[in-house]
Amino acid sequence: APEVQVQTPDYNLTVFKIHVGKLTLKLYDKGERTLGAEVVVHNTKELGCNRSLEYFEDMVGKLNDVMGSFMDNITYAHAAIIDDATMENLSTPVKTGKTRVAGMPLTSTRNVALMESALALMIYPKGFCCNDLKEKMQKKGYKDYNINNARYDMQKLKGKKFVEKIKGKQKNKATKQGIQIMSAA
Repeated sequence: APEVQVQTPDYNLTVFKIHVGKLTLKLYDKGERTLGAEVVVHNTKELGCNRSLEYFEDMVGKLNDVMGSFMDNITYAHAAIIDDATMENLSTPVKTGKTRVAGMPLTSTRNVALMESALALMIYPKGFCCNDLKEKMQKKGYKDYNINNARYDMQKLKGKKFVEKIKGKQKNKATKQGIQIMSAA
């Protein structure tokens, strides 16, 4: 599970760190109007590529992808806008394939917790799965929330286009639209 830290040293600096596995994503201010961002690799195994010097370019490419995804997600959440029609459409059911799944009205505390959990999981560089969603929901106090609940809720998230499957993997990622709507709701 990711660990988030906010540090404020003495010299008017704020450092925001997210530790995910053996990676650390950092944002920090450098002066009044400059924002710095970096990714720190504590173990290159986390990148899932060859680790010898001849593959350095591949490692840098993977790090660039991780940082790009992180910055995109922060930008999407920061620019969260939702209009009245979108708000009303949250509660309408959707079809995913031949299956009809329920809507996501914000009057349900479970749906609000589900969106908060999906937003928390968006920072996973390699994506997230139903088991990750189950664990997040259980930490939010839904002790009886099981893997079948997570699968159904994942279908709802996909039906609303808040989440999409990562090509070639068993993992999912939040979409730009999903991050904006879930952040604003």
